Amino acid sequence: MLNHSDPDQRTLGRAETVSRRHRWIGALVLLLAIIGSGWSAKPPVPRSKAVELALASQQKDPWDLRDQITKMGERIEARMDGARKQAQESSAQMLRRLHAEMQAVRSRLGHLESSREGDQARVAELQRELVQMRTEMAKQADELSAVRRQSWALFQTSVTMVEQSGIANERRLASLKESEERNRRDMEGMQNRLAVERIDFEVVKNHSRELDSGISFGVTGTDVRHRRVNGWMWVMPDRNTIWLRDQAEQQPVVFYDSKDGRKRELVITNVMKNSVTGYLLVPKGAGNEPASDWPSE
Repeated sequence: MLNHSDPDQRTLGRAETVSRRHRWIGALVLLLAIIGSGWSAKPPVPRSKAVELALASQQKDPWDLRDQITKMGERIEARMDGARKQAQESSAQMLRRLHAEMQAVRSRLGHLESSREGDQARVAELQRELVQMRTEMAKQADELSAVRRQSWALFQTSVTMVEQSGIANERRLASLKESEERNRRDMEGMQNRLAVERIDFEVVKNHSRELDSGISFGVTGTDVRHRRVNGWMWVMPDRNTIWLRDQAEQQPVVFYDSKDGRKRELVITNVMKNSVTGYLLVPKGAGNEPASDWPSE
């Protein structure tokens, strides 16, 4: 029994050894595939070196190689978990950034669409204003043409009227010149009539004096306190006597000549105790001889 069982056990042991070798080889191939596709953060050990290390370990101790493969698988899985987490975080960050950029793009598109709509409305309004302006310009052009025609007709009518009234205007101008000359002569005559000559005088109390031709003035009394004079005036040729009683200073004595009917004035300017002073206004050119003293009354 023992002899028959030993070969069977040896056969089973060899089969198990071959099976383990096949599993190790499959695990090693899977490990190499995972290492080649999953390690992106750090460069892996070159495939040939890893294979050599694995084969060398397999030749030395199959159980040690199995532990190493297990530990390596754990490290690879941890690294893959870290890489997945990092990839997930990077993907989340990228998604958030893409979402923010998409929101900004949508906002800009909304603003652009709003601005475009506003621009379209503005363009439409400007087009309406342009059409209205063109209509008004055409209307104004028509009105301007009508005004020009009316102005030209009025100008022609005015020229005709001016030509027709030229002779009448010349006649009126000649008449105006004659009237102006006549008015000038009348004005000169009026100025001559209004022109006066001043004759200053001083007459002593109780004496008389001829102030102008045919006009004499005599003083009979003076009131220095009240600035008054008593006296008389003798006017030729009517031998008219004008009496002065309490005649005040600066109060004119007005009388008219019987020949020319023109006005004369006698004005006392200063009253003194023994004399008075003043002036006589007579029409210019009416005086003949200078004044002379007359004997007292």
